[in-house]
Amino acid sequence: MNGAHGKSGFKPINFNEMIQTLDMLAERLDREADPFHVPGIESAESVAETSWNDSPLLDLERFDDLAGVLRAGAFGPVVDGFLETVPVAFENLASFDGDLIRLAREAHTLRGLSANIGALRLSQLAARIEEAAVLHGKAPTAETIDTLRTVVAETVAVIAERRARLG
Repeated sequence: MNGAHGKSGFKPINFNEMIQTLDMLAERLDREADPFHVPGIESAESVAETSWNDSPLLDLERFDDLAGVLRAGAFGPVVDGFLETVPVAFENLASFDGDLIRLAREAHTLRGLSANIGALRLSQLAARIEEAAVLHGKAPTAETIDTLRTVVAETVAVIAERRARLG
C-alpha cells in the first residue's frame, strides 16, 4: 500500500484487521451470557424453551457496540455484507432438498451471522432449526420456512434503517 491512500482521506478496509476486530468483539460478547447459544449443539437443552418470537428483531445495544468497536469506515461494509449475505443464507437454507447436514450448516451460518450483529429473533429461530436438524433429525415445515422468510425480511429492514441512521 502506498502513502497516497491516506492523503485523500480514503481509508481502505484491511480485511485481516476487520476479522481480528470481529473476533475480538465475538470473544467479548461470548464471555457475556450469550442468549442464543445452543450449548454444544449435542446438549439435550432445547432452544425451543426460549421464546424466540418474543425477542427483539435487533438488540440495539449489541448493534451499537459493534458500530463503536469497528473503526470508522469499517462498520458500513460489515452491515452491508450482512444485508447482502443473510437473504442468500436464507435461500440456501430454504432449498436444502432433504439434506439435513446441509440444512444444519446453513441454519448455523444464519444463526452466527445474525448473532454477531445482534439480530436476536433471527438468530434464535435459526438456532431452533439447527437444533431440530442436528439433535432430532427433523427438517423445518413449510410454515417454519415461511416464518423464517418473514423474520429475515423484517430483520433486514430494521438493520437497513438503523444503518442509514448511523451512517
